[in-house]
Amino acid sequence: MNSKITKIVADYSDHIEFDVSNIDMSQVCETWIKWGTLYLRMKDGSTISIEGNGSQGDYKWPTEEHFYDDDYNHLEEEE
Repeated sequence: MNSKITKIVADYSDHIEFDVSNIDMSQVCETWIKWGTLYLRMKDGSTISIEGNGSQGDYKWPTEEHFYDDDYNHLEEEE
């Protein structure tokens, strides 16, 4: 096993907001989100899609950093 750090992966936290104020949520039977779009399956069988209004993300400070070797074995940060 190679114990040399060769890859660093940074995690970032971000969010997307969906305005459902004009939707009767009591009529929604299923929700899912994919590619920044919220999908609502209604009890009558129809589907509503709503685009999210998120930002481009703030990549200034990651929430976590992970260190790996060439085989993607997780390693501790070198001091």
